[in-house]
Amino acid sequence: MGGFGSGSLPRAGRSKTTDVLTLDIRGLTQFDLFPELDRPLSNSVSVPIELEIVALENGQYAGRVWVGTATGYGLGVRRNEVVREHWFADTSMFIQITETRPHLGGRRFWFRCPRSTCQRRCLVLYREYHTNARAFACRLCYRLAYPTQRMGTIDRLDARAEKEVRRIIQTLEGELLRPRWMRRRTFERIARKVNALDRAADSASEHTSASLARMAETLYRTAERSRSVVATMPGADRRK
Repeated sequence: MGGFGSGSLPRAGRSKTTDVLTLDIRGLTQFDLFPELDRPLSNSVSVPIELEIVALENGQYAGRVWVGTATGYGLGVRRNEVVREHWFADTSMFIQITETRPHLGGRRFWFRCPRSTCQRRCLVLYREYHTNARAFACRLCYRLAYPTQRMGTIDRLDARAEKEVRRIIQTLEGELLRPRWMRRRTFERIARKVNALDRAADSASEHTSASLARMAETLYRTAERSRSVVATMPGADRRK
């Protein structure tokens, strides 16, 4: 009980989020790829909003926002679907968009997973490399694991430290330097966090080494005890 993978779904055979293509709605709004998202979507929550997206041959995407339509996969089962003649291409995918208002102000956009059995709210959709835009779905539908879920304790601590180090400057000797544009208080906070993560990784490494040493000692003693028991059994000399 309490062994490897206890209490969670097995992740050893699952693909990672870095192994597939992604569509992040934060990138669409940040780089003004779809200016329609900069305006309020609707004053009524009952009006559906969806994003038509199609994958181009150069690896980019083309898309536009439709207001008042609910096309989805375009199976012709809804009255308010976009007519197929108005699609970008036959491989166009229509993804529902929702909007929330954070407590501190502003607006936040979300995708709705296109699969009818899911429909969960998410920021990122995924698809495999050999598919088109109609294969987009959320992480749970594809049963994808985050890269950190496949890491051990030491590797996870090192990854967190490297993520913080990318915000500042680190010399070849390992010295941390403050960028010119960064406030000193912010730099000191990041440096303290990096040092704490490094100490935690060193402590975990020492603990792992000590655990391996104890395990090896236990296995050695078990083998010696088994050998002595066999030697004292009747007929042990004849078996030799």
